[in-house]
Amino acid sequence: MPVRQSRQLRQVNNAFVESLTEELLGEPSGSYGCLFVVAKDVQSKDTFDCAKVPAYDYEVLGGTHLMLATKRLNEKFPDNSYYKGRMARIYCGLTDEQAIYLGAMHQKSSSFSHDITYREEVERCRSQLYGGQEMDSETPKPSSLWRDTCSRILYKDKRNLCEHFTMAQVSRTTWDAFLVVNNLYEMGKLKDQKFSQAELAKGTLALKQWHMKPLVSLPDDSKLCLLKKISSGEILLKDLKMEADNMKARKSVQSAILAFFKMDKWDEASTRFGSWVDDEKLLRFTGNFEASHDFQVFLKRLKDKDSNVGEIDGGARGMEEFLTKDGTNKGHVIFCEQLQEVTQSMECFKANFKGISLAIGAVGLDESTTGCCTKM
Repeated sequence: MPVRQSRQLRQVNNAFVESLTEELLGEPSGSYGCLFVVAKDVQSKDTFDCAKVPAYDYEVLGGTHLMLATKRLNEKFPDNSYYKGRMARIYCGLTDEQAIYLGAMHQKSSSFSHDITYREEVERCRSQLYGGQEMDSETPKPSSLWRDTCSRILYKDKRNLCEHFTMAQVSRTTWDAFLVVNNLYEMGKLKDQKFSQAELAKGTLALKQWHMKPLVSLPDDSKLCLLKKISSGEILLKDLKMEADNMKARKSVQSAILAFFKMDKWDEASTRFGSWVDDEKLLRFTGNFEASHDFQVFLKRLKDKDSNVGEIDGGARGMEEFLTKDGTNKGHVIFCEQLQEVTQSMECFKANFKGISLAIGAVGLDESTTGCCTKM
């Protein structure tokens, strides 16, 4: 009988059962290895009665696909002795962790197996996170031994599983979205999905670890947003890295704007400033943007818009930038009608501007006199 969920290394892959059935049908006497099974309700090997082997119930820990394929052919060809059963190694009195470990060992050493996929590895990590229980509640906090246990089960160093651990701990809603994207990929139904030569040769499709890598550093709500966009076809899987990078860049600029205007949520800023803070405008700022002249001018324009002071063009008449001779410090010539506008215009620069800043108020002058002002 199939193993209970708390001891299940991965879900049954029906496509692999089909291919294995064809293999058994074409070569019924071939060597396909033995099953790893555990006798139910037998606490130790000392209480196991070898004379009653057929009478016990067994859970299949390793070789589930072989068992299912053989069972299918036995039902179709009941007189064929090659389909009557399979060689098996019998265990007794195992804990859930021991049972999972044996299943993983069978997967690792089996001569006729299909590689465990990235999805199956992440599912195993998440199942361990829930302690083998139903995964229908909010994501629990990992135990101190969780990563070590996953590493042993998957035969991988913890350093190579960091991304698995991150995806396994997403919220329930994001996890469901992750599974939807995997399902669509495995059916070849993602928008403009491309197939590799290896996938075409094997006849199976499985999402790879590098596909999901761009999501790892994003917060949960951002992961959910991008996964939904992929499944709906709004963005392509191949563009995920670019979209994730853009999202991180926007978040950084949004955080700076929220801090400057002392707001808590971006919805408030979006309502307050409208198209002035749409995605296209925010993506102009990259790197150490907070100290840049362009971003300081942008903040001033937002402040002017918010307070309805003059035109939103960097000042009543305009603003010009100049550098010191060594190019390390910046100053600003502000063309205005009244001197008090200089102080007002420079307030928005003080919060984030790093270094020495000089403002020259050119009252009653225009941009044509900039050269004179900067030579003072």
